[in-house]
Amino acid sequence: MLFAHALRSITGVGNVSTEAFRLVPPPASCHVYWLHPTAVRDHLRRGTSDFVLVPIACVPEFVDRYEAVGYGIAACESLVSVRLFSSVSTDAIAETDGGIYVSGASQSSRQLLRVLWRHRYGRDPILTPIPESAVACVLIGDEAVISHFSCTWPVSTDLCAWWSRATGLPFVFARWFVSRRLSPSATQVCLQWLEACCQAAASPAGQQLMVERARSRGLFPTSADGHDYFRRLMLRLDTRCVQAEQNFLREIDPAYA
Repeated sequence: MLFAHALRSITGVGNVSTEAFRLVPPPASCHVYWLHPTAVRDHLRRGTSDFVLVPIACVPEFVDRYEAVGYGIAACESLVSVRLFSSVSTDAIAETDGGIYVSGASQSSRQLLRVLWRHRYGRDPILTPIPESAVACVLIGDEAVISHFSCTWPVSTDLCAWWSRATGLPFVFARWFVSRRLSPSATQVCLQWLEACCQAAASPAGQQLMVERARSRGLFPTSADGHDYFRRLMLRLDTRCVQAEQNFLREIDPAYA
């Protein structure tokens, strides 16, 4: 491998869905950054991260410099952290062409909404950059969890469940990618770290720690809600996840193969 180098940094999105990857200390001498999704994308564009949890909608932009590994964040059926909140049903929104505000935190949720809307209503949703004028809003991560359990909006539509009902597949929100310039030994260290995180997340102690951390930030009203959320996450991406990821990427970029 040309210009192969040792592991220097790991970067991922800093919200409730990535708690599992904070259960095990990262490899020694490695800087870890848990960031806003926009900042993660900036790191990818600059090529400053060696091992990155890439939001799924950003994958086509970076596959020439980064290689996918078999870990990430996915879910099948319901997931409380990716939601469309509204005062009325999606059918009513579509009939009136009401504007939907999508949190700037996620390009993937924006694209997911578009794909779902096109398939159900035959056209793109009307998006607005002004939350005050919106009849609905898409939130992800901590924001979505808080809004859902506080019942801020009368209607809470689960985008992950909508996708799973339409396709029969899980939805992949993000996948870990390794820089193509990283040495094979450093890549192996990263994979061992990810596997250790997955094993910790599956243990009773790991589950409890994730729930306690999330609840300390006011995210779940009960421990049972937290346990239910973390049990729904898929961290090892199986063949169904790969198929779902490919299907979604072709929907948002027909040139993607």
